[in-house]
Amino acid sequence: MNETTKNLFEFIWSEIIYEHGGDGVAEIYLKQTSAEQMAKDFFEWIKKEKNAKCFELNSDRAAKHNVWSNQEGFVFTNEEYKPHPFEDLVVITY
Repeated sequence: MNETTKNLFEFIWSEIIYEHGGDGVAEIYLKQTSAEQMAKDFFEWIKKEKNAKCFELNSDRAAKHNVWSNQEGFVFTNEEYKPHPFEDLVVITY
């Protein structure tokens, strides 16, 4: 995993876990990176780096390619971004 990916993971982790008090959703829109692979990499990263054992990969609570726990989660997608009301965090990468 490269440094840019690690920094992205740290950013989205800290925004959801700390900024939203553990009750938020991050939507990460990827244009050139596989959403499926990024979700798998993020899942492994939070288990190893954050010791977060309560998350699951591809929960039925959100769109596919997600890492989810209770009321918070991270959705990785290759779809085109369309704004939604009340979004907690949106990250668009190229």
